[in-house]
Amino acid sequence: MISKKIIAAMVVLMVAMGIAIYFVQEYRPFDAVSRLGYNRVELGMSLEDAEKAIGCPPGNHGYRRKVKGGSTSNYLECVESAGARAKEDMGPQITLKYWAGSHFWIEILFDENNKVIGKALNIPRP
Repeated sequence: MISKKIIAAMVVLMVAMGIAIYFVQEYRPFDAVSRLGYNRVELGMSLEDAEKAIGCPPGNHGYRRKVKGGSTSNYLECVESAGARAKEDMGPQITLKYWAGSHFWIEILFDENNKVIGKALNIPRP
């Protein structure tokens, strides 16, 4: 007969595995562009610090869908944002940099001093 201690240990192990699976699915810590990297970016950071926080330079790091012209809202859904959002309303001195990954797409707005003034975490639409 299985003892109560073994059953309790199995239940604890199953709960721990469930938490680990949720974390990997939600945050994608092994992808080049992840929610963890997005969460490390803070308003006021320099471009260099944002690159270090995310872990790679701006650009495509695994996004495989062909991107046609137009707004990113056609193929991305914003799930989280902070600070300024629309470059069009802010003038030519504002720059937008993006990090496109296989599961997340990070967009960051920088002011004329290359400081973060806005950020958004997006997921690709199906």
